[in-house]
Amino acid sequence: PLPTSLQNEFIPEEVLLSLTNAANAGPCPENLLPPKKIKTPKGTLPRSVDHVWHNPVRRNKFKYLIDHPVSLTGAGRDISFLYDVKYVKGETRESVARDGIIVPHKPKKLTDTLIPEEFHIVSNTGVSGLECFDDKYTTLLTDSENRLLLFPSMKPNKRIEVVQLNDVMDTMLERAGVENQEYTGPTKMHKLLHILKKEQTIYNTVFHELIRQVSVDCADRGELLSKIRERYVQMLDQIARQMIDFYKDMVTQRVMDQRILEELYNFKNVIEELTRELCLVRAHDIKLTKEAEKAHRDLAQALLDAEKNARIVEEYHDLYTLQRERMESDIKQLMAERDIWSSATYELSVKVVSSEINFLFVLLAKRLYLNEKSWNNYTKHFIVLLSSKDTSDLEVERNEEATRERLQSVKDGLVKWQQFFRNNSWVLQESCFF
Repeated sequence: PLPTSLQNEFIPEEVLLSLTNAANAGPCPENLLPPKKIKTPKGTLPRSVDHVWHNPVRRNKFKYLIDHPVSLTGAGRDISFLYDVKYVKGETRESVARDGIIVPHKPKKLTDTLIPEEFHIVSNTGVSGLECFDDKYTTLLTDSENRLLLFPSMKPNKRIEVVQLNDVMDTMLERAGVENQEYTGPTKMHKLLHILKKEQTIYNTVFHELIRQVSVDCADRGELLSKIRERYVQMLDQIARQMIDFYKDMVTQRVMDQRILEELYNFKNVIEELTRELCLVRAHDIKLTKEAEKAHRDLAQALLDAEKNARIVEEYHDLYTLQRERMESDIKQLMAERDIWSSATYELSVKVVSSEINFLFVLLAKRLYLNEKSWNNYTKHFIVLLSSKDTSDLEVERNEEATRERLQSVKDGLVKWQQFFRNNSWVLQESCFF
């Protein structure tokens, strides 16, 4: 109720309320709000239903704005410029008529637009606030905090609405661009999706407001634009999903490529290791080949030396045989001569004894003794010579036996090398093949 000093004066409450709102543009106390005029229903609606809702066929044409509105904060389920209705958890709740003249005012917000509240343009005209009839299909709203909302307007039928909407879109895009520059995601794909999400939200908001403005003049155009918007939203969502799937496939492909590169690197390392081992095997093979060739040359030289030594030994043996035969013949001749001389001496001694004197016999005996002594020395000399020849012959035989053993060991070594090369020939062939 108004103060007592003002109640006694004849001043309309609407004028006092307008002056108060003009002086202070802030929220008005509930006791200063204008009384809400409600007609008591008597079996009929308090006011006639708008013609757009009078026919069910026409009402169904605006269902695209009612059934599937786009909302960011839970708003948008009711279209205020067509009818006034409240939804709570998906259930419609009708306004209940109250008895009395003054109804407390609750601040209301425009719920038929997605444009942020910071871009709303309001104006105070200094006149009485809007009156609202709380029926199901009304097109009138109580203005929020008794201010007239210029943008977004209840009746967007002027060019200024489009210009203001364009400015709002430019401002929102500029802010989104600054935010996108500050945003640093883990990857470029996350940053791109963040940009798409921001811009899609802005375009969706502007498109929704544009559809609302068009639907006031022509519902068919609004319905067509709503279908186009839904198609574009689905297409952009599908593009975003395809981009995410493509990005996942690309990341998977990168992981696979990385694993393939790792496998190739490991394979390259294995090839390098095998190449090094092959080089070592080749070097070892070359070394063994050189050693085998050297052993073969040494063996050939040893065979030549053995053959040469064998020929020398054979020649020495032949020479020794000839020398022995000659010495044996000499000994036989000396023995024959000794026998002759003995017989001659005996005959001479007999003759001397029989014919000459003892002096001659003694002289002859002395000579015979000296000859016998010399022949004895010759015999000893030949015996020593024969023993030395026998010793040299034994030494030659020992050398021949040692040479034979060496040749046998060389032969065994050659057989072993031939067996080794025969067993390892396939390894050499594989190394040459690599």
